[in-house]
Amino acid sequence: MPPVSDRRTRIADAVITLLAEQGSRGLTHRAVDAQAGLPKGSTSYYFRSRAELLGAAAPRLAELDIALVDQGGNDPASFMGHILDESLSGVGRIRTLARYELMLEAARRPEIHAALTAGTNRFRDKLTSLFPLADPQEARLLAGDVIAYMDGLFLSNITSPQMQRQSAVELKCRLARFIDLGVETSHE
Repeated sequence: MPPVSDRRTRIADAVITLLAEQGSRGLTHRAVDAQAGLPKGSTSYYFRSRAELLGAAAPRLAELDIALVDQGGNDPASFMGHILDESLSGVGRIRTLARYELMLEAARRPEIHAALTAGTNRFRDKLTSLFPLADPQEARLLAGDVIAYMDGLFLSNITSPQMQRQSAVELKCRLARFIDLGVETSHE
């Protein structure tokens, strides 16, 4: 039998996958058991309610996001390019879809909001440190603007039909232009 922390992590990962594949309506204890490859009833032993399942996914997602941030480049464009590459395909796309599902839940559940905010703050701090601006507050504001812009691009891209999605190269160019514009404007 795997240790409790391993089971909790497997369950949280299964919740993330289910949120991405089926949305929050598909999140049931039975579905999580099946997704995690656990015997029936296992999930409800660790997480009694649906709210607890969502609460388990948010910090796990933040943990995965923080690991992704720590792997990024050392300038804004390469860092954002790395995030983009890792967020729109494969397992990263699953996390992105789950994140948007959790963001909607967070609007009504403060505990989920707090967990997601931890990951976002780490992301903003890293991005802020990469901007060559004299005023740290300006760099933080620019980082927030870049994150908001990136979220808009990701949401638009991930919800569009396949043939209307922009390529990673196109998205990187748009992000780089936005970053350059923000840095130029902040220097004025």
